[in-house]
Amino acid sequence: SPEVWARIDQSVDDLVNSETTLTVHAADKPWEFVAPGVEKKLLHLDAEAGWQAMILKLEPGAFIPPHSHD
Repeated sequence: SPEVWARIDQSVDDLVNSETTLTVHAADKPWEFVAPGVEKKLLHLDAEAGWQAMILKLEPGAFIPPHSHD
């Protein structure tokens, strides 16, 4: 509905105009091996806040091995 799209547009505008928005050019970042058939592209790391943003690429049948988030 038009109302939904208007809310989505407003949310995107709010993000774009936010001081907390970070634009990252993913093409400038390398793919890193994680496991067979799994690669990651680290987009941002904030060690102080304890978070990171990444893109994962998995081949068919690949899986991310067990790991912790300590």
